[in-house]
Amino acid sequence: MFALYRLDLEDGKYTILLQEGLGKFSFEALRHGKSWRDLVGDNLVFALVSRIRELEATLNDACEEIKELEGSLDDAYYEEPSCSDEFDERIRCNEDDK
Repeated sequence: MFALYRLDLEDGKYTILLQEGLGKFSFEALRHGKSWRDLVGDNLVFALVSRIRELEATLNDACEEIKELEGSLDDAYYEEPSCSDEFDERIRCNEDDK
């Protein structure tokens, strides 16, 4: 069986595993790394684990977006100011009018 999802809690004291192998699924809790409880059929625990997965995905997406924004701010802060060609052309036109 291979883990579809693993959730470690309390510094590894508890682990929740959702596994699949040979077309069968297992959903169990480990305590100190040893089988502790069979969670198959426990809809409350499954719903909680599903919600945790959703929240982790949302958090990861938000963290990635923050990193991108921080990079954009760093780029803007350290970027040398420059004038566009259009701006340079307007300056030249205004100087010719004088």
